[in-house]
Amino acid sequence: MPATPASDGLIAGRALWRAVAAPGHPLDPCDEAALRAAALRLSYYTSPSMAAWLLSPVAARLPGLVPAAEVERARQFNRFLRTRARAGLAHIHDAGIEVLALKGFATATRFYPDPLIRTMGDVDLLVHPRDLARLCDLLEKDGFRFLRSKGTPRWGLASESSFHPLVSADGGLSFDLHVAADDYPLSRGLDVEDVFATAQRMEIDGLPVAVPCDDHLVLLAMTNAARDKFDENSLRSISDLVAALAITGLAPDWAKIAAIGERGGFSRALRAAVGLLAALGVPADALPGGLMPVYRWPARSAFDAMVTDVQGIFATVPGKIEKQRRDWLVISPPAVLLRRNLRRIAGLVHPWMGLPAGRSFGAS
Repeated sequence: MPATPASDGLIAGRALWRAVAAPGHPLDPCDEAALRAAALRLSYYTSPSMAAWLLSPVAARLPGLVPAAEVERARQFNRFLRTRARAGLAHIHDAGIEVLALKGFATATRFYPDPLIRTMGDVDLLVHPRDLARLCDLLEKDGFRFLRSKGTPRWGLASESSFHPLVSADGGLSFDLHVAADDYPLSRGLDVEDVFATAQRMEIDGLPVAVPCDDHLVLLAMTNAARDKFDENSLRSISDLVAALAITGLAPDWAKIAAIGERGGFSRALRAAVGLLAALGVPADALPGGLMPVYRWPARSAFDAMVTDVQGIFATVPGKIEKQRRDWLVISPPAVLLRRNLRRIAGLVHPWMGLPAGRSFGAS
């Protein structure tokens, strides 16, 4: 990615977000080279197909922001992944095991007019804990093997809701199995049975597929972004929220989402997400006034730095210390931070295996 001065990157990023998040808002005048660099960063952190669709309101003024050839390659790759995912889901469906598609596969279907816009990686599946062993048996008999996630430490903090990926023999399909919609504290506020009970059933290329209801999809996008400390890795989730609320026009039940956050103890994360979306230009009538945050120093400083990073589409990338600062001051309450750190300590004594009971890693 080409380097641009941080100030130019921030101005250009703000202009692009406002044009995207506020329908009908004109592109603010700024340096064209900085705009193109900001568009390139958005493409890098999301995907060319996502960036091209998000930036379509400014395409007439700035043609070629995202090269058409790159967009087509991304769409072909997305088509390949969804075709493989559908085949795997059909196998599970035929076996009579109830699963629910999470994250990219689900948001591609609900938040975008064409699912090939949204790039996904692994296919995240929520399964009833009682069905986990049966699902593993089915997939392992079909040649799937658990492989270690790249970059995952063997000690310290690790997932409470999911496992290392279960990968097909040819490496072309990877399932992330979840026994809760997401890690603590979300798992405390959102029961897995409630996610299944309120799921929406969709037909994808003739196959019935369950995905979370729109309220839960929006909630999960918010908590996924918060879990990544609203850093560069969260940009797909942030873009999903902008797409859903400002472009597609979904109208979630904010009172329900706020109640789940209150019950689970992660209202701070939801408020940070709402404040960020407002700063990006999402119209006020698409956001819950009751979750709009009010910060005082030093939390105000941490929130402003977080907003600047996202508005500038990460012309500068936050370091570990900055991300910890925003987590302590803006995202996670003390009780969550304490529990998380206790788990890190426990992980030093008993390293996390990241496997369902009775399972082992396959040959990589």
